[in-house]
Amino acid sequence: MVAGMNMIFRPQDPDYWIAAIFSAKAAQNGGVVRRNRIWVKREIGRARFEDEVRKRGFHLLETGQQLLVICNSGQIRVVIYIPKFREILSDFSRKIVNSLLFWSNAHLLAPNTAPDSPP
Repeated sequence: MVAGMNMIFRPQDPDYWIAAIFSAKAAQNGGVVRRNRIWVKREIGRARFEDEVRKRGFHLLETGQQLLVICNSGQIRVVIYIPKFREILSDFSRKIVNSLLFWSNAHLLAPNTAPDSPP
């Protein structure tokens, strides 16, 4: 270390970080606290963090690399949700497979007759 430079103190104790996160003004006022999930894993541990959120009766959301703690126990309602393309495709594929299975097994239900429509 170069003479005259100050050392930056970086606490390693998970209890310190838990106290710091949940004593933040946003947490105290029922707001939202956001942390990077990699940071949480490194500094606190994911299981411990989830336990602390649960212990306080808060909600935890994950989006991308971020963990969002809703610091109140009230009901949550998702106002706008845009599903990913693969979720839409997955739902579409499931419907197609169910329809194909229905029509391929239709002869087992009543031989020599066709059903009116798939379930």
